[in-house]
Amino acid sequence: MIGEPPESRAYRHTIPGIPPEIAATATVEALVTIDAGIERATTIGERSWCMKRCHVGHDALIGAGCELAPGVVIGGYVEIDDYVRVGIGAMILPRKTIGKGARIGAGAVVTKDVPAGEVWSATQPDRCTGRPGSGSPRSRRRAGSSSPRPPLDGYAEYADWFDRRGAAA
Repeated sequence: MIGEPPESRAYRHTIPGIPPEIAATATVEALVTIDAGIERATTIGERSWCMKRCHVGHDALIGAGCELAPGVVIGGYVEIDDYVRVGIGAMILPRKTIGKGARIGAGAVVTKDVPAGEVWSATQPDRCTGRPGSGSPRSRRRAGSSSPRPPLDGYAEYADWFDRRGAAA
C-alpha cells in the first residue's frame, strides 16, 4: 500500500496526504507500506531497496542506495542518509536521523540519532559497536577480517571497489 493516509494523531482525515515520491530506480517489494506525508512527501531515493513487509512512516526521507531488509519499520519524520543498511526487523523510532553509510543490525530499536558510518546492533541497543575498519575487535565483520570500508561517494566507486576486492581474493 503506497500513499495511504498517514498514521498520526496530527493528521486530519479531511485533507489529502502528500503522495510519496519514489525514485524510478528504487525497488519496492511486495507487502511494503509507504505512508503519505503530512508536511512533506515521504521519499525513497535512487537505487534504494525496500524489501518485503517494510513500513515507511509519513514524512520519512530515505536516501540513495539504502537497503531496508524484510520487516523493517521506519517511523514518521525519520531521515536516513545515503547508503544506509537496516537489518531484518529493525525499528527506527520517529524523528530520528541515521547518518551516511551507517549500519543498523537486525532487531535493533533505534531511539537516538545514529552518526554517519557507525554500526548499531540489537545486542547493545543505542550503542555503537565500532566503526568498520577501525581495528577494534567489534569492528571486524568476521574473525581475522579487517577489510577496509567501501567508498560511499557513489555507486560507480562502490562497484569499482567491489570488483577490486573480488579480484584480490
